[in-house]
Amino acid sequence: ITQESLDALAASKVWAKHGQANFGDTVRLWQPGEEWNSTDAALIDLLDNMGGGIPAPIIKELVKLSAVNDPNGELVPAKKGNGYEPDADLRDQENIPLPANYLELDPEAQLKAVQQAAEHHLTAEIHPYVPDAWIDHDKTKIGYEIPFTRQFYIYTPPRPVAEIRAEINELELQIQEWMKGLAE
Repeated sequence: ITQESLDALAASKVWAKHGQANFGDTVRLWQPGEEWNSTDAALIDLLDNMGGGIPAPIIKELVKLSAVNDPNGELVPAKKGNGYEPDADLRDQENIPLPANYLELDPEAQLKAVQQAAEHHLTAEIHPYVPDAWIDHDKTKIGYEIPFTRQFYIYTPPRPVAEIRAEINELELQIQEWMKGLAE
């Protein structure tokens, strides 16, 4: 927690919404400069147990404002299942073409073929640059992309500059004529 994070908390919408007058003294007990090497959930529990009945949104906002990612830190085990908690800032998505025989397969085989294509794409295209990337197949979506611009756009070249300049000159003359009529 730094003085900057406390100042940012004081200026936040969450602080304004949850009654800064009631909790200001308790938050001042959180000393700037204290450091914790912890997950967000453990830090939220620690701050919540410091007392004062501070609403969870204020604590979560302070954690969000104070948290600093450590790229060399230990991986955080996933709350559910195997694996680790992902870093939401590093989350990305890819568009992968459907396998050639996709429509000929039954639904279960279609899903398996898409997962294999995605894993192949991950291995061939992504792992050379991000070796610890993985796919959460529970969030995989199968759909179609229709790029309307690419399919339906008809290029129209811009008008020549000389033509545009002539039109502007003509409009300027017309405006000057109108202005003469106002002055009389």
